[in-house]
Amino acid sequence: MRRIDRYLISEMIVPAVVGGLLVVMLLVGNQLYGLLKFLYNGVPVHDVLMTLAYFTPGVLMLAIPAALLLGSALGLNRLERDREILSMRMAGVRLKRIVLPIIVVGIFAAGLMFYLQERVIPYTTHEAIKLTNKLTYGSTAAVIPPDQVFKIDSNGVKYFVYVHEADPTPDKQTLRGIVVARIDGRGYPKWVRIPVAENRNGQWLFLPDPVTGEMPQLFLIPEHGKTVIEADGENGAWDIPRDAFDAAFYTSRSADEFTFHELLAVQRSGIRGASAFTVKGVVLDSHNLLFYLHRKLAAPLAALVAILIAIPLSIHFGRSGGYVGLLLSVVVAFCFIVTQQWTQVLAETNRMQPILAAWAPDAFFGILGIILLFREE
Repeated sequence: MRRIDRYLISEMIVPAVVGGLLVVMLLVGNQLYGLLKFLYNGVPVHDVLMTLAYFTPGVLMLAIPAALLLGSALGLNRLERDREILSMRMAGVRLKRIVLPIIVVGIFAAGLMFYLQERVIPYTTHEAIKLTNKLTYGSTAAVIPPDQVFKIDSNGVKYFVYVHEADPTPDKQTLRGIVVARIDGRGYPKWVRIPVAENRNGQWLFLPDPVTGEMPQLFLIPEHGKTVIEADGENGAWDIPRDAFDAAFYTSRSADEFTFHELLAVQRSGIRGASAFTVKGVVLDSHNLLFYLHRKLAAPLAALVAILIAIPLSIHFGRSGGYVGLLLSVVVAFCFIVTQQWTQVLAETNRMQPILAAWAPDAFFGILGIILLFREE
């Protein structure tokens, strides 16, 4: 590494670290505000601190681009105000060569964000949600929305479980309105309709509907093609794996908890033309699956886009001796974040093509930064 590269990186590293720590403290402090009330309810301090620790890697996805934006903007602003960049350019060093080490830092930061997104954040986010549920409800079970469908693989047999409602109360976990379906060895469907299932001491019990008195029933379609009831009654000895019910509480709920490779594997193994896919028990339609898949690649590039925004604005306005360039960089970065959220809403509501929605913010603001940089050159 040449001396000029080390000098430029050293100019941005201190404000970047300080700015990143400030952003992390603000975002984690926002989480802390919601957790402090648990301390007065007898919740151990250890659980609160662990919850904050699990939230921190996810916060870094926002803090890293913000830190690079502040670091590069402040560092280049200082160099331009003191005419050091002007001196380098008069010595024959092109502007693109001057800012090259800062751009390389942005590329490495994008790689770091992708690593966090793949290897760290899915686990820590899931653990943070479990701990938050434990603090709120006394259980690590996930509080799931109604009317969910799960796909469970047990010993090579695929089960499809529909749950109308789930109650995560720790001393009596309860599922209501359950349908469990599978294909038997002859290729015929078999399904169980269970009004209520309760987890008592680690064992799931099938119970009748407390209002209508309807009993659990097993249905199948034999060779003559007519649906028949094979068995009914409480606690029927049907071949249903325990995971079929545990998954209703412990399966991931947020698409952000999936990794790029998990989404890619689902897409590659899916049936061509399928309208929906199941990932970790969560049903995603093909439109959203494609958006989340490409967003996993586009999101880490926010670190590089932040630098491309800050470089030309900081250099251009740094000549006046003020911090207008820094302020404009923050404003443009805010517009970048809003655009990301806006295109996500458009993608999730099927109002925008998923690949375009995932890449449009990076492409627009990144190209804008490159154009401004060439104008400064």
